[in-house]
Amino acid sequence: MEQFTDGPQPFHLDTTVQRAVRAATFIAGVNRARIAMSDLAAVRLRKMILDNLKPDRDMRQIEHEFRGYIHLRQKFGDVRFADLEGVGKFDLLCVSGDTEVEVECKTLSEDTGNPIKNELVVNLSQTFLNLVHKRLPVDESGIFSLQFKDDPGASKAILQEFKTELSSQFAGHADCADATIDFLPRPSWTQAADTMTSSALQDLLLDDPDVGASHCFTKVSGKIVALALKTSKENTLAQRVVRVLKDAADQLSGARHSLVWLHFVGFAEQELRTLAEFSMNGAGGGLNALVAGAISPSASPKDRSHVNRVRFTGEPAGLERRSTTTETSLIQITSLGGFAYDVPNPLAKRTLPLAVEF
Repeated sequence: MEQFTDGPQPFHLDTTVQRAVRAATFIAGVNRARIAMSDLAAVRLRKMILDNLKPDRDMRQIEHEFRGYIHLRQKFGDVRFADLEGVGKFDLLCVSGDTEVEVECKTLSEDTGNPIKNELVVNLSQTFLNLVHKRLPVDESGIFSLQFKDDPGASKAILQEFKTELSSQFAGHADCADATIDFLPRPSWTQAADTMTSSALQDLLLDDPDVGASHCFTKVSGKIVALALKTSKENTLAQRVVRVLKDAADQLSGARHSLVWLHFVGFAEQELRTLAEFSMNGAGGGLNALVAGAISPSASPKDRSHVNRVRFTGEPAGLERRSTTTETSLIQITSLGGFAYDVPNPLAKRTLPLAVEF
């Protein structure tokens, strides 16, 4: 957004760049919403935006709210930010004719539920790269497999322990206070680095069963070495999704039709599509299971039957372009597209009119 407003060509929108379209969409959405807001709501909006733009905050939640606002304005006659106007604890109040729908927007990041957080992966990887490029602690290619003993999120001391062990010749195994480190030789990688194409080499490295999901690779003095981070803690994403959906449902008043819109920031759209396809097999799994775990009467004694449906979205694979005609011209439209997967609540206490579209 800084580049878009204060760069060499301010407010010159390159519609082929996804980040530029994101920035312009957010700015336009804020300006559009401000026009219809009360002065008090505008003050609250300004404070919220400035707070979310601080370096230690994640602005993608508020970006999602405005994405929802822009989309729903095309479906409803009037869309207001209910929490900013002081008329509810939920995000958006959408009105068309006599129908009123409450919408609560939530996000989950790519780190949610992951026992090995991205920040820890980055810090350990950077330490690893600095150390091995300064002095390789082994004489052959292979994997430094770091297995956490407990919750990785609590292992702040592991950075110093790891640095100490790799700063000298490594004996092949180290038992630290927070983790064990083992070197797993891969002599075939050395020859592969000289004979394989880069894509074939990458496939070979990633297919190694000891590499895992959290890893980094580098080549030093003709040798390929990898760092692989492992933990016995399970990913709790599914449980966190259910908790977030419950919290979202509880923010809605329960007096109107309602939609919970959960956006997975950092999750590729294809990952979400896989979950959606799993949900469509009729066995009640995938997204259906997550929604049932949050709002089904059998999941909790608390009544959440006011929720009509839950919408899931992920990061779009790319930009969408289409054309539309007016009486005087042809307009080219570029937008952040992507699929939305709706899971209806068959036990909702209010039936949405057929004319209502999301």
